[in-house]
Amino acid sequence: MSNVVSKAEFARQQGVNKSTVTRWDKAGRLVLNERGKVLVSESIKLLAETDGHRTDLKEKHADSRGKNIGKPSSEQTDHDYSDMEAKEEDIGKDRAHWKAMTLDSENQMMLLNQAISEGDRVKLEDVIGDISGLAKSIKQGIQNLVDNLTPQIANISDEAEKKQRIESEVQKLIQQLS
Repeated sequence: MSNVVSKAEFARQQGVNKSTVTRWDKAGRLVLNERGKVLVSESIKLLAETDGHRTDLKEKHADSRGKNIGKPSSEQTDHDYSDMEAKEEDIGKDRAHWKAMTLDSENQMMLLNQAISEGDRVKLEDVIGDISGLAKSIKQGIQNLVDNLTPQIANISDEAEKKQRIESEVQKLIQQLS
């Protein structure tokens, strides 16, 4: 079963505004329980499945965006805007492209958050913490091994017996660490 959270918490988890979650709910893109709480895993899957990616509409409407924005008159400013003029056919295409890229990255983040919540992925901070703890344990074990073995093998003259004693202690350390 998936994690159950409020709409506000779901918005925080997904890195979006609460109004975005409200729009998703009204559009039927969220899975809610009987109390109106968001079922996280199911909602993330539904959002991924219902992501429009209607680039044809985005581009159609993007063409009309920004056309009515005029340049300031020379009386209003001393800046030269001649190098900033855009061709009419290019207006909005960059905006549509970046909006599509933003939606795609949001979708990827939702899938990643779902994988983390389901245990399929692990956060980098958790891995680093575990590795750090393991490294400290290994370091301490080796230090103890040297401290314990030095007096034991100092009095042994037979090289084969020294080697056997060291191998035995190393095997014990490996068993303790695993």
